[in-house]
Order: sequence, then structure tokens, then C-alpha cells
Amino acid sequence: MIKIRYILFIMLTGFLSAISVDVSLGEALNFKQRVKINDSTFEATPKTKGFKNPQYYSIRLRSNKLEFELIHHKLYFDEGLPDYIKHFELTDGYNLVMLNYISPFIGNLNYRLGVGVPVVHPDITIQGDFVNLEDSKRIFERGGGLIPKFWKDGYYPGGFTSQIGLFYRKRINNKISYHLETKAVYATTQFDLSYIDDSPSESNLDISIPNLSIHFLAGISFGK
Repeated sequence: MIKIRYILFIMLTGFLSAISVDVSLGEALNFKQRVKINDSTFEATPKTKGFKNPQYYSIRLRSNKLEFELIHHKLYFDEGLPDYIKHFELTDGYNLVMLNYISPFIGNLNYRLGVGVPVVHPDITIQGDFVNLEDSKRIFERGGGLIPKFWKDGYYPGGFTSQIGLFYRKRINNKISYHLETKAVYATTQFDLSYIDDSPSESNLDISIPNLSIHFLAGISFGK
């Protein structure tokens, strides 16, 4: 039994020692996209406001050429909204969960390819005849803020996301390096929100939000 525990401990230690952790901050530029809510569509160019709390960030766990990445992307819809939407944002996250493949390109320049799933947390306030509400109603469930808590209510997984990126990595010492990165990301997701209108009866918002964006990041890597 002792030998088995010792072997398992050695295996776990070896596995953890082969994993690197990347932490990055940054900003994203979003392109105009067609958002759909029920039977209406509108074009909007959201903002990310990467350094506004809760911040935009990326966390990656890397082993050799494979990575697991969480990008805490955010979307603020400040312009282009139809009259019945008084406020709309996804700032507890238009979170992107991806599995990546990385490989050297030229010198210290590397490329990254990834696919995954968005997990979004909407915060929307609606009012008007279109949604049968005389007074404004906020549809929101408190989420994780800076650190998403996907196991709580208010998060909606589903859809598809992908990325292609280039990053420059330079070692500071044997365990720490820094990196600069830019990448193009496309994601699309769809989810339903329910609310009680003035009838009163339960109504739904069927929301579809695509996102095409260019991301700029800088960060630190810990590990090999």
C-alpha cells in the first residue's frame, strides 16, 4: 500500500511539474455583428473595456503542445440597441472555454489554434410594448464577477468558439517567462431568458449573439 501511494505521488508530482500556467490581461476589439432577440434583429458593435472591473483576462494550463484556456471576454452593448432594450451586457462573462494546440513558428514566435464552447452570463433590462412591459425589468442572476462560477445559476453554456493567434514568448529564468499575443476569435451562442410580463404570463427572450473580435494580451507564464 505504501509503495502504491508513493508511486501515485511520484506520478502526480511529475504530471504537475509538466504543467505551465499562463496568466494574461488585455483588451479586445469587436466587429459589428447581427444580434437576434426573438423575431427581431439588430446590428451592434459591443465594447470589451478590458481594464474595467471585472477585468478581461486569460488563464491557460499548458502541457507540451496542448492547452486548456479560459478567456474572460466581456461584451458591453452601449449603442445600436432597439428601443425596448434599455441596458445589455455580458460582463460576468462572454466566457470562452477552449482546448488549444500550440507550436513554434519562427524563433520565439509561436502560433495557437483552439476550439471550444462559450459560457455566457447576460444582464439585460427591457421595457416597452414589444416585451409587454410598462415598467423596466432587469433579467439578471448574480454570477461570479471576476471569477466565473459556472456551477451557479445565470450561466448559459452552448454554441461554438474558435481562435487563431500568434504569440511571442521570452524566458526570464528557468521557471518564468513573459508573452505578448494577438489573436482572432469567432464565437456564437444562443440562450433563452424567461420573465413575467404585464399580462401577467411567462414570456421568453430567445437571444443569439455572435462575436468576431481581435484580442491583444500580455502576461506571465509559470513553469516549463
